[in-house]
Amino acid sequence: MNTLSSFWQLAILALLAHQSLLVSAQSCPPFTPNLPISGPLADNKAIADAIQNVTTVITAIEGSGVLIDNDTSYSVDFYSLHDKGSLFTYHFSAPNLQRASQGVTSVDSNTIYRIGSISKVFTVYTYLANQGDDTWNQPITKYVPELAEAASSTVQESDIDVLRWDQVTIGSLASHLSGVSRDVQRNLRYTNEELAALGLPPASSPNVSYCGVPEVQYPCDRSALFENILRRHPVIAPFYAPTYSNLAFQLLAYALENMTSTPFDDLVNATLSDISLNSTYLNVPPTSDNAVIPVNDTTSLYSADLGPLGPGGAFYSTINDLRNFGLSILNYTVLPPSQTRRWLKPHSFTPDTYMTVGAPWEIVPYPPDDRYPTRIYAKSGGIGLYSAEMGLIPDYNVGFTILAAGPLSPLVNAIGADLISSTFLTAVKAAAREQTEQNYAGLYEDEATNSSLALSVVDGVAGGSNLHIDSWTWEGEDLTALLGSAMGVNTTILSLDLNLFPTGLAGKGPDSNEVVSWRTSYSYVIPDATTNSDDNTSEDTSSSTSITSLMGPFSLACSSWAAIDAVSYGGISFDEIVFNVDSESGEVQSAEVRVLRSGAFEKVSSGSGNSTLLKRGENFRMKMARRHPETSPYVLRT
Repeated sequence: MNTLSSFWQLAILALLAHQSLLVSAQSCPPFTPNLPISGPLADNKAIADAIQNVTTVITAIEGSGVLIDNDTSYSVDFYSLHDKGSLFTYHFSAPNLQRASQGVTSVDSNTIYRIGSISKVFTVYTYLANQGDDTWNQPITKYVPELAEAASSTVQESDIDVLRWDQVTIGSLASHLSGVSRDVQRNLRYTNEELAALGLPPASSPNVSYCGVPEVQYPCDRSALFENILRRHPVIAPFYAPTYSNLAFQLLAYALENMTSTPFDDLVNATLSDISLNSTYLNVPPTSDNAVIPVNDTTSLYSADLGPLGPGGAFYSTINDLRNFGLSILNYTVLPPSQTRRWLKPHSFTPDTYMTVGAPWEIVPYPPDDRYPTRIYAKSGGIGLYSAEMGLIPDYNVGFTILAAGPLSPLVNAIGADLISSTFLTAVKAAAREQTEQNYAGLYEDEATNSSLALSVVDGVAGGSNLHIDSWTWEGEDLTALLGSAMGVNTTILSLDLNLFPTGLAGKGPDSNEVVSWRTSYSYVIPDATTNSDDNTSEDTSSSTSITSLMGPFSLACSSWAAIDAVSYGGISFDEIVFNVDSESGEVQSAEVRVLRSGAFEKVSSGSGNSTLLKRGENFRMKMARRHPETSPYVLRT
């Protein structure tokens, strides 16, 4: 093979693969997770090791004095839907808390903390529980008359002076895309007169009264609030980019009140009652007996009223309630599955690849620099001496909460969230691999048709571990080669690689078992085009190197998501495989390749390392290579 032909062969292959989108040039996941959690995690060794590791790190930090002072207490929780509760809970009570004259003297899972901007999640949840998202794209002016009047009276004014309220939608308010001002309170340190005395030009203030403590002041009533809002310049045009807004969530609450003719407080209380959150409050709890109050009430802002910023930051809650709240989202307790899936999606991007914005999720990837990360739907919060973080990982139906109270609470929260998410997510992925190995991997056969399917869990594939199809036969023939032909792949120079991915679809099967749907992702392996197969010598690599240097985001893009369901026969896709799962043990009993219309392949052996499976697979590969040396993809692998 000469250098020029090598160059064009690679170029044409890359072009055809990109255009057809039937098969990907690289093995990459079409969707996540690669492997699911299919059962409880409490007895899993990887989880037990993670608990030990986290405990060791926390204990070492406490012993060193780093991140610890006499006034900062915190609570940590990691939970799993499959376990219906907590896998790890940890509490630290600050030394000075023992002498507290108000509230608790030690923290536990029922201790009430302020949770700051996690309130925004409760506000959106309340909205969706009462109204759904049918109104998501409707303008706020339809539901807030003050804004409708402002929109009509400012049509002739400049875009840099007034916000176009008729372009602000319900969804934009929930996802920080509205362009609405961040806050409405006054400057927290100086009055306008004091700032003017420091040298700034005199500034007029709206003729409204302010309420609240000195650190948090706000207009005293609805009329005063809108007089404040409508004086402000737009931060950014609606939907131009996300800019954080606390005020937006009060406008969302006003809209919901208009739609339901019910006060927002009552809507929140009813929604919390539906999921039995008995220690979560929008306003100051009726008693402080179960509250953690660092230093004192005034310094901590425990009792500070936030007025119109309440829907965006005033809530109080506990570790137990926030766990139950997270589980209710993952379990579709109030919101239906389709609604929840829409909610747990990004709405916009920030310049930072570590942060994507939802409604109101702060979506972070883990590992942060990985091309195929797991996304954590998180929300942070902070007010006074309180900081909080919640995170949901819907790929694995797990979540975590960190609540802190004290001067070091922001730092405790950030470092704690890093530690919990990285340690436990790594363990959860290991548990998913182990469960898939135990429940799905193995050899499936249909003796009546002389057909088989051999599956194993493999590592090192893009995106982590995968459930791999080692061999796939129908009436003794290689179905993989048939798939290659159907896709137009030249199997004399390319080898198909097949991996299965869970779709999240499930239903009732025979004997009350569960039937679970997976889809196959096809990728191909290109042999080394610079190696001469006859004399095993290498040619000049300059041409292939030049191609590599030209490759960018388009040629390197993973197209497997576009190849799912691409090849079908008789209305059924080649890539669809369903498993019959025992409802008690979680172990797969049979697999059905639905396009074959032959019924189930019974599972005859389990595990990737089964010697019988490996021997049968190797015998099959050798047989196919001898029978069809000109087309067998296995020739390239030997």
